[in-house]
Amino acid sequence: MDTNKMREEFEVWVLRECPNQTMGRFNDGEYHSTTVQYCWLSWQASREAVIVTLPQITGREYDPLADADYREGCREAIEAQGLRVTP
Repeated sequence: MDTNKMREEFEVWVLRECPNQTMGRFNDGEYHSTTVQYCWLSWQASREAVIVTLPQITGREYDPLADADYREGCREAIEAQGLRVTP
């Protein structure tokens, strides 16, 4: 997930939880509110802390090429949510 999309999700969450919060930012991207800034840093760290390990496909009709395609599709979908996948 790119940072802009992650930031957008974060801001939606902040405004849902704290509707009176201001979301102004300085030119460097930091939030005017130190509380919101620290929440943003925590939000990013929480996404970085989750690492998913994909299982291997096994079974009678195992196809290594299909497995590789499936795993890559899963990896892309998980990473699009801002999470990491082990190599």
